[in-house]
Amino acid sequence: MTDADLSVAAAIVRNIDLLEATYDYVDDKIDPALGEAVGKLLTRKRDEFGWIGEVEMSFEDSMYLAPSDWRKAEDEEDNFDLYFAFDAIGESTQSWIGNLVGVEGAGMGFEILSDSGTKAAVRGRLRTIVRDDPALLENLRASGFSWSPKGDLTVPVTITREALAAAFEDEDFDTALAPIAEALDRIHAARKHLDLLVNRIRGVAG
Repeated sequence: MTDADLSVAAAIVRNIDLLEATYDYVDDKIDPALGEAVGKLLTRKRDEFGWIGEVEMSFEDSMYLAPSDWRKAEDEEDNFDLYFAFDAIGESTQSWIGNLVGVEGAGMGFEILSDSGTKAAVRGRLRTIVRDDPALLENLRASGFSWSPKGDLTVPVTITREALAAAFEDEDFDTALAPIAEALDRIHAARKHLDLLVNRIRGVAG
């Protein structure tokens, strides 16, 4: 270890009780409160748009949405040719609040997913679709979507630390979580492009 590492280690050891209490408080209080607030927001927007999907009041459970006509044909369960889930994107931290405010490059947002195969297979299908129809990808990018070469289509969400701190102080999360609502509005506004993507996944020309 370097001298700097040794100094940091000594400081951590001296303050280990505080650090452990902080982690426990995040797990027991902050992350559950955030999960409930986000779940309520997603439920409200789902009902506003007339979509379906499972939205729990916890980050540890499912939070996914989709228009009903994206459900797979003759499916008796909630399996979709395309849906979007609110989850960690890219790197992940030890806490959901860390993901939400982007600690050390972490992030959260909506990821476009499909029940039409394994994740690797779906990524491959998406890569083929955007290769064959670059205009579709450009339209999605113009609508606020991000695309990674490995085949991930996402709508990232950025929440500021100060806005979230104020939300806890005021017991009002509407302003802090507004970027999540705005991301859903962008997805809703891009429906015609996403419908085209669904048709491509289903193998339907159009």
